[in-house]
This record gives sequence, structure tokens and C-alpha cells, in this order.
Amino acid sequence: MGFENDGDDEGDDLGEIEVSIDPRDEKLDELGIDRDAFEEALLDALDTYNDALDNDVDDDVTKPLEDVPILIGGKTYRLGDLADISIDG
Repeated sequence: MGFENDGDDEGDDLGEIEVSIDPRDEKLDELGIDRDAFEEALLDALDTYNDALDNDVDDDVTKPLEDVPILIGGKTYRLGDLADISIDG
């Protein structure tokens, strides 16, 4: 799963950034987490994270993506425990 920032945002001098989030299938299986449930929860968590960044809501949003909380089936997990994350650009 990849996400890109194309640099079209006002005041955005970052250029293109590609973030790849690859679920750790063996970890998801171990925890009994369905891949579709993971992807849905991931999108929700990233929306929340991005909204906070865009609105400067919380000083804590500068934490690494690995530390983003992801809620699946009523339990909160650390994204970095469920997926490998790489950032290029």
C-alpha cells in the first residue's frame, strides 16, 4: 500500500514523497486480524493523523508513523507492530 504527496498543497516544499506500508501478514495472522479489517483501520488511522497534521491540532502528531495508533476490533495496536513502513523522497 503506498501513499504519495504530490507537492500540490499550498506552502508545501516537500516535493514528492512516497510512503509504503506493507502489512506483516504473519503478525496479522498471529493476532487473528483480517487483512481487510487492517486496511480499513489503517485508512481511518491515517485520516486522523493527516487531519491533525493539517490542522496543527496536537503537538504529538510529529511522532513517527510507526507509533500511530490503529484501532482494530476494539483493540489499539501500534502501526509499526503490524506493518513495515518505508518513506522515500
